[in-house]
Amino acid sequence: MTQLPPEIVEALEPLVAELAALGYVPGPSEMSLSFGNFVVSFDNGSRRFQLTRDKSQFIVGGERAELERLGLWRAFNSIAELEPPLMAWLKAQGDA
Repeated sequence: MTQLPPEIVEALEPLVAELAALGYVPGPSEMSLSFGNFVVSFDNGSRRFQLTRDKSQFIVGGERAELERLGLWRAFNSIAELEPPLMAWLKAQGDA
């Protein structure tokens, strides 16, 4: 497990705790200190995805066809907007 920089944790709260509850731990991350953009990977041992913040928008990285079908292949303006579809997808994956 990788320790996330406090700036990333703050930007992703409360999502980090919700992901941890599903067994997802943060992996490698990169951050641009000048713009506050970042990329961080999350992994639960069987699934891995990336979250990117670019220009204050959040983007999920993964298989395009699956993410498009779920409405996740787009930019989200906030964590509050991203959280419901992302968590529904990850919880459904846990049931599979």
